[in-house]
Amino acid sequence: MSIGLPVYNGEKFIRVALDSLLAQTFTDFELIISELYVVYSQQCPILIEYFT
Repeated sequence: MSIGLPVYNGEKFIRVALDSLLAQTFTDFELIISELYVVYSQQCPILIEYFT
């Protein structure tokens, strides 16, 4: 299963959204995050930190 997560200035909510997704009992999925408006100084470090 593929899950799309569009993000637009979501630095306040991305961590909660990812935590919620990863807390589900179904774990066989791929997550596709698409940043609709990228502010690299804000969004990318959050995603990099979360997945490392």
